[in-house]
Amino acid sequence: MYHAEDYINKILAGKPEFLTANNYINQQYISIAGETARSSIKAVLVTDPHVDFQYTVGADKNCNNYLCCRPDSGFPTDFERMASEWGEY
Repeated sequence: MYHAEDYINKILAGKPEFLTANNYINQQYISIAGETARSSIKAVLVTDPHVDFQYTVGADKNCNNYLCCRPDSGFPTDFERMASEWGEY
């Protein structure tokens, strides 16, 4: 089972120290505070994600289990029942 803190530590393990400091973002804001002309960026904000590390693309999304879209849900041949890449209800 994965825990969020373990996952974060795994990601940060190979990063430089200045990226792993808790104040990195605040330091970035301070460093650009005096600039007036800044370019804009496009960003995607994903809120309330529910990560399932057993989610499997192509697994049955309409199974009789509590959680579907996993290998134990089976793999249907009907395209309409297959779990898509970005999740299912």
